[in-house]
Amino acid sequence: MVVEDMVQQAFYNGSAAGDVTFGDVLMLVEDDAGIDDVAERFEGADLLPDYLSGHARALISIHGAFGKGAKAAYLRYSELLEQRNARDWRERDLETLRMLVREAFSLFELLQNEEEHPVTVAVLDVHGVKRSKPKADGRIDLTASYLLPACDYLQFLSNGCDSLSARPFLCDCRVEPLEEGEGRDAVIGWAANKGGARMSFTVHDVPDNARGYRSFMGYLLKFLLDVHLHDVQLVTYDGGKQLCVAKHAVAAVWVCLREELSGARAGVCRVCGKPFIASNERKEKARYCQQGGTCAKAFARARKVLEAVNDGADLEDALGGIGKISRRKLADIASRNYYVLSLEFPNVDMETLERKGGEAKKN
Repeated sequence: MVVEDMVQQAFYNGSAAGDVTFGDVLMLVEDDAGIDDVAERFEGADLLPDYLSGHARALISIHGAFGKGAKAAYLRYSELLEQRNARDWRERDLETLRMLVREAFSLFELLQNEEEHPVTVAVLDVHGVKRSKPKADGRIDLTASYLLPACDYLQFLSNGCDSLSARPFLCDCRVEPLEEGEGRDAVIGWAANKGGARMSFTVHDVPDNARGYRSFMGYLLKFLLDVHLHDVQLVTYDGGKQLCVAKHAVAAVWVCLREELSGARAGVCRVCGKPFIASNERKEKARYCQQGGTCAKAFARARKVLEAVNDGADLEDALGGIGKISRRKLADIASRNYYVLSLEFPNVDMETLERKGGEAKKN
């Protein structure tokens, strides 16, 4: 398990809401939650520092006291503030948060289901992981990177990378501009960025095999967690109880994510793709967002259809005989569970079936 028990709750300053719940985290990864719904949940919260305004306020306080240099810098801040649309900037922060939380959920699910999800080169490609050329000893360097829009999140992540880079470890992490001349201003920081940036994480000398790939994905998940926790404080109170206080809502989201997943297993529903936390598992692992619900029944029907096609039946006849499952739903389930179902039903052309509206044929 890559995550250890950390705290009981995650609070952030500057919000009347007071704390982040796991329901808030789930909202970020659900497909049917629009960005306006997410923004409404964090309305009034100190989602991230406004680095640009903060620097501007500091310059205003010294404007006139330090001559032309301070005045010139103040004018640069004023121009940037006037050009920036606050709503667009906030939406970019939220979209970046959503993208990274979804990636973390995907990595959790991948790492805790080794039998169903072996980490192959194809899986690395899905997560945008690049492989270096093999070295003389057969080892390689692996790099994951994320394209990020211009927003305050860049400064926050850059601060996190700077903090992690100070630790002795065989890895590199950094935030770099996408275009030359669009990077971090020496004084203003990433708040001056206009063209977005790339955050990258590299681990050196990884074994060029499935076990090495899996270990890298574990390091990548740990990186995504740690890079968000650089301004979090752990407070002890009331005879040893611990409370985690984050300066901003973004960090509180990641503290909550780490805490909730520390005592259970992360899962993604086989049918609808909704993430869930599986607890109190015994013999069998939970596979659906609601055990015994509509998703579990849909998967059972899909298996019956595939079993019939595997034995030689026509797809339309199999769908008609089973009932209550459409070709589109079957294709979605086949796509989400390609590896497992392709092994279970070797005579079904899964590559064709997973295309929505496609046909299932015998090989």
